[in-house]
Amino acid sequence: MSHPTPYPPNTNQAAGQLADWELPPAPSLTLPILLARGQDGELSQTSLATVAARLPNARTVTFERAGTCMHIDSSDLFLTRIDEFMGQVEGTVGGAGGGKGA
Repeated sequence: MSHPTPYPPNTNQAAGQLADWELPPAPSLTLPILLARGQDGELSQTSLATVAARLPNARTVTFERAGTCMHIDSSDLFLTRIDEFMGQVEGTVGGAGGGKGA
C-alpha cells in the first residue's frame, strides 16, 4: 500500500479499532451524516458500516486510491462527493435559516 501523502501508514491506529468501540445506536440523531473513508486508510469498510448502522440518516462513501487524508489524496472527487451530499440534503436540516440560532 503506497500513500502519496507525506504521512506514514498506521498514523491513525485508533481508526482501525473502530469496530471494537462500544457505540450505541443513536436513533435521535436524525440529521444527514456523510461518513467517508479512504480505501487505503486505517478505517475498514466493516468499521464504517458499524458506525453507519447506528445512525439513521448516515450515508457512506469510500474513496479508491486514497488513504486517511482522502481530501488530499483524492481532492477533486472528495469535493464532488461533498457537493453531491450537500445537494441531496439541502433544506432537510433546520430549513433555509440553518436551524436553531441562525
